[in-house]
Amino acid sequence: MAKRTKKAQKTTFSAWLQKKNVQLVLVMAALVLGLFIKPLISLASANVNSTPKTTVTICHATGSNTNPYTRITVDDDAVNGSGNNDHNRNDHQDGEDIIPPGFWDFNGRNWNTQGQAIWNNDCNVPSPTPTPTKTPTPTATLAPTATPTKTPSPTPTAAPSPTVTPTPTEEPKKVDICHATHSDEVNPYNKISVNEEAIDGNGDGNADHNRDDHQDGEDIIPPGPWDLDGRNWDEAGQAIYNNGCNVPEVTPTVTPTATPTPEVTPTVTPEVTPTVTPEVTPTSGPTPTEGPHQPGKESSHRQ
Repeated sequence: MAKRTKKAQKTTFSAWLQKKNVQLVLVMAALVLGLFIKPLISLASANVNSTPKTTVTICHATGSNTNPYTRITVDDDAVNGSGNNDHNRNDHQDGEDIIPPGFWDFNGRNWNTQGQAIWNNDCNVPSPTPTPTKTPTPTATLAPTATPTKTPSPTPTAAPSPTVTPTPTEEPKKVDICHATHSDEVNPYNKISVNEEAIDGNGDGNADHNRDDHQDGEDIIPPGPWDLDGRNWDEAGQAIYNNGCNVPEVTPTVTPTATPTPEVTPTVTPEVTPTVTPEVTPTSGPTPTEGPHQPGKESSHRQ
């Protein structure tokens, strides 16, 4: 009976030990997985958060007849059609921007034969190629038979009519402005040249740059006959405009440390009390007194 009890106890201890070993193995496996999985999760999260933005070169429609497009570079999130001021929308510049295809838009915008020709020509409309004209082949002509000619009678010559010189048409004046691109990290402004009629505030928000509903009213426009006040023509706007529409770098101002001035303790000069010298009163000598012998009396005694 005692042997059976010891054997049962030994079997129970072995089962308990095996159970503890299994638990220990599971704990060690969980620790090892935690050591490997946590860095992988952190690395994946870092890769997702640090994805760099891609810049895209597009032809921005200006609404100007003389230069209808300007070449600018923006972030990919400014041409994916999602934002209110996105270039890839029908309500932005009447949908006339030319945008190449990419992961932001696999079809692009206005990416037809004409749009590609303008984009490949640095956003300038290509000049039409003149059609060559065929040179006619000369044919031999027979020499005409000489016939007598009558002498013409002189006819009066009419006075020539004065030639009217047409008045030259004045070309519209171009104005350089800083066009807001809503691309904060790359280039928030692009310098473009447009006609006066594109900045006088009279057109709609898609074509006129001098309106609050065009690029949220963030274009920088100098003052002139089109607008005497300009737009965003404050100190910061003028600094950006005069820097080629690039935001100038801000130099930090170093405040000098004030050196404390030591306090000066005034030196007190002791007051000197003058010494008064007592006035000396001269004393008169003793008054001489007559002795017992008087000269008169002596002479009379001798007589």
